[in-house]
Amino acid sequence: MPLIMMAVGGLGLAAQVVILRELLAAFAGNEVSSGVFLSVWLLSEGFGAWLFSRVAVRLVSPKHSLTVVGLVSALSSVGASVLVVYSRRLLGLLPGENLSLQALFLITLFAVFLPAATHGALFVLGTALSKERGVVTKVYFFEGLGTVLTAVILYFGLLAQVPNLAIVALMGAVLMLMLGIVILIERRSFLEGVWALGWGVVLLGLVITGTRGERWLWEQTWQGQRVLGVRDSPYAKLVTVEREGQRQVLYDGSSVLVMPNPDVTGIEEMAHIPLLLHPAPQRVLILGLGLGGLVSEILKWPVADVQMVVLDWWLVDEAQRSGGAVVAEEIADPRFKVVICDPRQFLTTKADSFDCIIIIGTAPENLGANRLFTKEFFKLCQSRLRAQGILATRVPGTVEGMTDEARAVVETRYTTLRQVFQKTELIALDFPLLVAGDRITLCVDSVVMRWQRLGIATRVLTPFYLSSLLDQFRQTRVTLPFVPSCQRKDDRSEDSMVQTKLGSVVPNTDLVPRELFLNMVLEHRRSSPRFSRIYSAVGRTLGRFVLPLVGFLLVVAVGGVVLWERKTKQVAPARGLGIFTSGFAGAGISLLTIFVYSSRFGSIYTGSALLFASFMFGSVLGAGLVNWWGPKRPSVFFVLFDLMILGSGGVVWFLVLGGGKALFYLLLLVAGAGLGAQFALASQELTMLDAPRRAGYLSVLDWTGGALGGVVMALVILPILGVMGAIGLIALFKFASAVSQMLTNRKYGFTIQRA
Repeated sequence: MPLIMMAVGGLGLAAQVVILRELLAAFAGNEVSSGVFLSVWLLSEGFGAWLFSRVAVRLVSPKHSLTVVGLVSALSSVGASVLVVYSRRLLGLLPGENLSLQALFLITLFAVFLPAATHGALFVLGTALSKERGVVTKVYFFEGLGTVLTAVILYFGLLAQVPNLAIVALMGAVLMLMLGIVILIERRSFLEGVWALGWGVVLLGLVITGTRGERWLWEQTWQGQRVLGVRDSPYAKLVTVEREGQRQVLYDGSSVLVMPNPDVTGIEEMAHIPLLLHPAPQRVLILGLGLGGLVSEILKWPVADVQMVVLDWWLVDEAQRSGGAVVAEEIADPRFKVVICDPRQFLTTKADSFDCIIIIGTAPENLGANRLFTKEFFKLCQSRLRAQGILATRVPGTVEGMTDEARAVVETRYTTLRQVFQKTELIALDFPLLVAGDRITLCVDSVVMRWQRLGIATRVLTPFYLSSLLDQFRQTRVTLPFVPSCQRKDDRSEDSMVQTKLGSVVPNTDLVPRELFLNMVLEHRRSSPRFSRIYSAVGRTLGRFVLPLVGFLLVVAVGGVVLWERKTKQVAPARGLGIFTSGFAGAGISLLTIFVYSSRFGSIYTGSALLFASFMFGSVLGAGLVNWWGPKRPSVFFVLFDLMILGSGGVVWFLVLGGGKALFYLLLLVAGAGLGAQFALASQELTMLDAPRRAGYLSVLDWTGGALGGVVMALVILPILGVMGAIGLIALFKFASAVSQMLTNRKYGFTIQRA
């Protein structure tokens, strides 16, 4: 049993990591996608555990059922990985096109339900194989141990070397081969053992197909596109496609390079307008992938140094392979330098200063991008700007008829910049452009004359075209509804009008990713306007009532648990509430940690495996310790573990301020240990239930709480209320659990004296 359950845990972890990565790559997903996936997986796993906890004891042979369900779990895990990618074709989506949250939920449910439900069933079936005392805790321990070992192997080897589909097929093959070997050793059934081994060999055959099979899948997904390459970097999946001579590089589903680029106007304006606002630009910093046109335009200026900071070398390499002569010329220019580094780390550790900083990207689609549009990040940029330096950032929307959702993003970006820089201007080009600095002056006539004197060859941005763009009437008409400062008068009364108008706008910060939420509303307006309106309304009103409402519901829950205990003389409901709230807190702390991890380090694409491993390793240690120790005062320790989980949530706030990756892993280990210990304690106490029913009861509560925590945290709390709101919600749940344990444990002294 131990080896089989370790293989079950390994398959579950591999399926989660691979399906999540494919979701991110296929649909340009973000942390909300992760929350939806986590919730659907946990709900489905809980359903499978509940269903088999009702029928496991009635099965003729749980051992035979374990083999059948194990095969279904392995095959469905591979199938889910394929379905997630192929669903783009089923939905008729084009490369780079996203889908609504409702469609994402349905696709995730359709793909994830069977592998997750069978994974929950395997846990319950494992407990039915033995009648020994503490079997539930032992199965939990060995499954968690297999999860940890698999996560470590994935992080340090497979994720960077083996295609995603091959990884999940490999872990499915390990499970079936392990089942076949154990069956033959125990001499249960020769045919069943050979059958299991045969399916293991079939799954190994899928592993051998490797990159060729994955590329074939993407080719079937995008018919009409020629797939030139599929690669997994440590940070994202890169897919390069070609159609009618035009190449696209997709980075986790988002188009980051198009050659030849159809947006010639946008490239020329983004490159030249910021430089025109500086009297003599010599050093330029580009944050993001500017290859394929932007760098070429900047190099037309008599600049001395152009640096481009990109986190992922694989992305630069793919751009060189796909960019043709344009990118080759950019790379070859001696004034141009590529720096492989996280932009925030670059600005923090390097002493270089620049005349102009250009941020690639319009609005944050995930937390890794949001960290490049926060107040803290803009302060770093300001510290690296020379006198009269310019920061330029493009914002979403169009200059004609800007929607309310796009306007909200622009207002937030504008407010955030104004809190850092002395001058911030919105310029209506063919797109809205925000420029900021401490000494910005914009005189249309002098800018146009300077552009004419420079004589830089461009296809669209001629002096006449530039004069038309910067026409005062056009600028006023476009930007006046946004802020009065579009008049560009150094008038204090006008500045006070700006402050009054924008005083209620919340800036974007590391702790509260306001702009990420607003961009999510904007994106959903295109795919689902009704949901966008509802989501926006939730964002406006949530902070006023969510914590009091949750507090009231938890008070009602605690009261119900106390009344139930007085009636039945059992602590089962209190322990159940404890496991439910721990599941909620565990998912919440995991997502909160991922949130801060992404904000600090920019990506969780590969790091997610080790973060999951840390949490599971903690749960294994907690469960193993309780099973070995067997504390005689369970309620005392149940409350202590509540406090330990609560403290773990509070520690996340300090990680925002600093600390290395090791602290993140340690935090999740501690939180997981609290949950694992509580699971083992509850399992030891609920002796009125047989092992399968006990496993099903606790698993359903744990995973249902986790599902609720995942969707609420990812979709609502973190994007809207930020880190402190998430910590407050976790505190409410665990405080309610601790109170329920103290009020219902008369056996060990935690009791209210009654007259």
